[in-house]
Amino acid sequence: MKAFIYFQHKLLHELKHTSAEFGPSIEKETLRVRTREHARLDSVFPRVALGIFHKRTRNSKRQWSAPQPSENQDLGSANGKRIACGEPPRKARSQICVCRLMHFTEATCAGARRAVTARRASVMLFDYVIVGGGSAGCLLANRLSQKRSATVLLIEAGGRGAWRESIVAASLIRVPLGYVYAQGHPRLDWAFQTTAQKGLGDRSIAYPRGRVLGGSSCINGQIYQQGNIADFAMWAERTQSHTWNWDNVRPYYARHLDYSDRFGSCESLPADSVVKMARNSTREWTVEPQKVSWPVLDAIQNACVELGVPATRHFHSSNESCVGYFQVNQRDGVRLSAAEAFLSTATQRERGERLEILTNDVVRRIVIEKSTAIGVETARAGIIRARRQVILSAGAIGSPHLLQVSGIGPAELLERHGVRVLHDLDGVGKDLHDHLQMRPVYKLSNIDTLNTRAASLQGKIRILLEYLTSRSGPLSMAPSQLGLFVKASPELDVPDLQFHFQPLSLDRFGAPLHAFNAVTLSVCHLQPTSRGTVELSSARIEDKPRINPAYLSSAYDRAVVSRALDWCRRIMSTKIMQEFEPVEHSPGTQYGEHDVDSLVTTMAKISTSIYHPVGTCAMGAVCDERLRVRGIHNLSVVDASVMPRITSGNTNSPVLMLAEKGAEMILQDTA
Repeated sequence: MKAFIYFQHKLLHELKHTSAEFGPSIEKETLRVRTREHARLDSVFPRVALGIFHKRTRNSKRQWSAPQPSENQDLGSANGKRIACGEPPRKARSQICVCRLMHFTEATCAGARRAVTARRASVMLFDYVIVGGGSAGCLLANRLSQKRSATVLLIEAGGRGAWRESIVAASLIRVPLGYVYAQGHPRLDWAFQTTAQKGLGDRSIAYPRGRVLGGSSCINGQIYQQGNIADFAMWAERTQSHTWNWDNVRPYYARHLDYSDRFGSCESLPADSVVKMARNSTREWTVEPQKVSWPVLDAIQNACVELGVPATRHFHSSNESCVGYFQVNQRDGVRLSAAEAFLSTATQRERGERLEILTNDVVRRIVIEKSTAIGVETARAGIIRARRQVILSAGAIGSPHLLQVSGIGPAELLERHGVRVLHDLDGVGKDLHDHLQMRPVYKLSNIDTLNTRAASLQGKIRILLEYLTSRSGPLSMAPSQLGLFVKASPELDVPDLQFHFQPLSLDRFGAPLHAFNAVTLSVCHLQPTSRGTVELSSARIEDKPRINPAYLSSAYDRAVVSRALDWCRRIMSTKIMQEFEPVEHSPGTQYGEHDVDSLVTTMAKISTSIYHPVGTCAMGAVCDERLRVRGIHNLSVVDASVMPRITSGNTNSPVLMLAEKGAEMILQDTA
């Protein structure tokens, strides 16, 4: 009886574990596949137990052995009840009952294995297999599963970010200021590190990438930016196709955009503005004003106007120099991730069996036969086949890494790490570029910032209560509230500097806030010319890739550093800001614009990524203008890695535009 209870308990435990692991949308089918693996493990226990039992009793006065029925033998038959070598000792009879129960369990599991093996062929075959449940993957899964005759599988290496998985992780995703702790959290972040960066004083810096359903949209800055027209003119030039110029990408921004009416009138915007097309819609990607204000940021905005930069309420593109409050992807003070927007519970229920989501499973390689992608192999589910297309949406780090360990990439690199070369494609993992933020800090007097507001226990309690009661206040803050686009040089056609003003300061991310009131004028060069790489470190996907962004490796990028600091000093020298007695805490006034080398060296010490990597599977080099991998059939890449040039601003919303357009292309190509 105890043995029966043990096996019943074990089976329930395994079923519960599997259900929690894969979530409601896949448990109907994939649960049977996972049960196959558990059944195989269960079948080991009877054999081990029988071996131990036989060893313990073989020296008894009368030799006997337990029966060894086949999987098809009826254990309730007379033969099953007979003992092969006479009656055993009385003391062993209860142990024989346990052994029979184990045999029965093994036979039952064997039958289940045969049923699952037959079922698995249909379960693990889909029309479209999407690798990576980040921003692009979530939108792709939504759009491709709209086709009623198609089946779609979305595979995510991380979890779902659900409350039942981890209350802490789910809270960090949903509370906007939670990004501070979400980055680096083992449930939410891949926790990559760069190689030592010569341009940053030989420092290796953290490189957060989302490892959860929703990807980096769960841990990013929530800022909505579209880029500028010149960015997409360059895309069209690199791909030699007008498909990617502004006129042809603009409608794809509007397809999912819900632009809040709280921004006021849009009459001043151009007639072809995306937000005019998406005004007061009921689409998925909500853009709202932030629910927090700081007098110090209002003063900085007025200081920029004093310098001749116009202010705007519709701060979503970098076509012209302007200053304004960032627009954010939130719903009433709660972060809106791509998973919440495009894969809501209602969406999954409506799509039914057309859309399956597999979480907590790592794709080890793309399965390729005769230069055609026919599926993927995962760590847990094994081989999953795709009838029409395998789509990589693992991001600018994950997608080139997976291509390389699958045998697609520079032949010399792959051979060096023992990977069989299936397709020599030189551009895979190259052309990595990113926005590097430099973080000058200014001490202030006579004004309040987050540094002192959050310094006391009472202050922290007030901040918490404000968020719990009205979803507003500092906890509803995006990393940056106020933004500015300006030109580093007047001869430029479009702005190439982006400022993120923050009413706080710290020595580095993860360090405590300073004890004095201060602001940080984070500034990044929008069009860097430095280029780096992403390279596999071994033939195993589980070993993290080598990420080398090569920050400040070009002379042009180093020259822009001094121009960026010059803008910071101009802003803080205005009449409005002088009321707060600003003091340059870092890099320090001892570094002047004429001593460029010392200035760059010092600024490099207070610089870090703003986490916008792109270009590692770029269109024109790795993919064609329809996002298909060159030389491999039925394989596409749809994420930031295909950008031939980084967009001038935050990259999350341009990635969604890419996915929107990519989904349409894939459906056309596979019709």
